[in-house]
Formats: sequence, structure tokens, C-alpha cells
Amino acid sequence: MSESLARKEWPDRDPLGMRMKVGRREALFRVVGVVGDVRSESPETPAKPTVYLSSEQAPMPFLSLAIRTSTPEQVVPVVRQVVHGLDSDLPLGQIRTLEEALASTTSSPRLRAYLVGAFSLVSLLLAAMGLYAVVSTAAFEREKEMGIRMALGASPRAVLRLLVSEGAVVGACGAALGVIASVLTARFTNSLLFEVAPNDARVLATTTLVLLAVTLFASYAPTRRASRLDPVTVLKSD
Repeated sequence: MSESLARKEWPDRDPLGMRMKVGRREALFRVVGVVGDVRSESPETPAKPTVYLSSEQAPMPFLSLAIRTSTPEQVVPVVRQVVHGLDSDLPLGQIRTLEEALASTTSSPRLRAYLVGAFSLVSLLLAAMGLYAVVSTAAFEREKEMGIRMALGASPRAVLRLLVSEGAVVGACGAALGVIASVLTARFTNSLLFEVAPNDARVLATTTLVLLAVTLFASYAPTRRASRLDPVTVLKSD
């Protein structure tokens, strides 16, 4: 039986040697081993408590074999030959490697992951472009303020540091709100992900750093240009 079933039936006892009823069978079956849980339906479906019976106890019309080998291409002809030698009329089903089986099983989750990733990248790009436009426009509109500050004695470096730091604060606040929103909406996006946490720290950190970098650059570029202008020229521009 599987570990989850053993814990469910005998949480505080050793299941080996214990007897239990399986399905509608009247006979009791003795536990002879406990194995790890297996996701037998799909990688997305959690493992279920499972009982394993021998082929004599539960005959089935088909049989699956798992063969460990380092040269699959050489084993396939041998398997066909052995099966044909046992019974020439015995049909042989699909033969494939574990990697091929996993690729087929996970094709749907991988496709969804690729689509979500593509939309996420596009969203990140659009957010970066919009953020750059808003921040750079706001910095450009403060050229007169920078001219006044420099006319009153502030150095261009001090003005540059002030406006860039203000942009960094705005970017940090926006990133914090984004992280909070991501945490709150995690349960809605969890069903679209496979073996990936919805609040993956690396993804959140990368996204936050990208947006902060865009904010700093958008604040720095126009402010740097304006700080090099003559304060009188800036004040006369309006």
C-alpha cells in the first residue's frame, strides 16, 4: 500500500502484517509492504491512497512493465523478441521512455505555463514602458523647480539625488503594492501553475528589481539632462 494509506489506516502503528478489507472483497488482505505515494493520474492530481495487489489476486487484461536501462534504443528490439517468444499472438502496446511519458503527461500544464509566461513578459514590458513614460514625464515637468533650486544655490548633483531618490521611493511603494496584490491573488493563479509556487521569491524579486531599475532610469535620465542646463535658461523656458 501507499504511505498515505498506511498513515490513514494506522497512524500510530506499523502497518506491516496488518490485515484490511479491499473494495467489496470479503477476504482480508495482509499488508506486506509500504511504498511511496505515486501520482498515477497526472502530475497535477495529488497522489491518492492506493492498494497494490498481485496479478493473481486482481487479474487485469493488460500489463505494464518498467525496465531500467541506459540504452533504450537497444532494449526495445529485445523486449519485442521476448514478448513474441512467449506468445506470438500477444499484442505489444506502446514502448516509450520515461521522459517521453512524462512529456506527454505534462504537455497541457507546460503549454499553460508557456502562455502564462508569455503574457507575464508582455505585461512586464507594458508596465515598464508605462512606468517609464509616467516617471520621465513627471521629472520633465519639474525642470522649472530644478532651475529654481539651482538658482537658489543647490548643486546639480544635489538636485539630481533628490529627484532620483523620490522616484525610488515611488517605485518601492509601487513594488510593495504589487507584491501584496500577488500574495492576495495567489490562490486564483495556483491552478495555472505546475510544481511552481505562485509566490516564488525569485520571480517576485526579479520583477521588483526590473521595475525599480526602470523607475530609477526614468527619473535619472531627464533629471540628469535638466541638471546640466543653465538655471536661467530653464526658468525662461516657461
